[in-house]
Amino acid sequence: MHKNKTTLVIVDDHPVLRRGLKALIEQDSQLQVRREFAGIRQTLDYLEKCQSLPHVALVDLSLQDGNGIDLIKTIANRFSAIKVLVLSILEESVFAARCLAVGARGYIMKSEGPDRMLAAVRAVAKGQLWLSESVSLALIDKQIANGRVEPQPEKLSRREREVLGYIRQGFKSGEIASIMGISSKTVNSHKESLKQKLGAITASQLAVYAGPVDA
Repeated sequence: MHKNKTTLVIVDDHPVLRRGLKALIEQDSQLQVRREFAGIRQTLDYLEKCQSLPHVALVDLSLQDGNGIDLIKTIANRFSAIKVLVLSILEESVFAARCLAVGARGYIMKSEGPDRMLAAVRAVAKGQLWLSESVSLALIDKQIANGRVEPQPEKLSRREREVLGYIRQGFKSGEIASIMGISSKTVNSHKESLKQKLGAITASQLAVYAGPVDA
């Protein structure tokens, strides 16, 4: 094993999906899947015996012997060096919010393309947050419904709403640029536009419009 490779474990109760994910991930020469598991107990037994922990755990929410959120919470508490990326078919914002609240660093839909999947793994391995666009927008809509973001659909473009959502999650301009596939200069341009439209003067004031993620 090359010492500079990013290592992963895949935790999903569908063997065909695990095999497909392993094949996809290892198309990147800097990524290596150590093991695949169907459930929580198998995963924790392995991690407890590891001399060198994997960098990333790719975790489904529906597992053979329980709820993936319980596994995420345990990994965050006992194996905090491992970054968890949630892989899910559940687009509802409540699931993403709960996963982030208990320690996940990313939430990606199973419907995403191969390039986005690999980009998500790389980003989470670096400690960055990652959300599928549809999930990010759903979280923003939830914040609007809760009165935490001032609803101004006539003022904010889709891109601006997306940038605002990433600001809420604590992303920096460079991280937002990487996730959205645009330049940092473009992100900063969106930020300036948001400040003008929302009446904010500083980045801190701008972040107030989104508020914290609900647990």
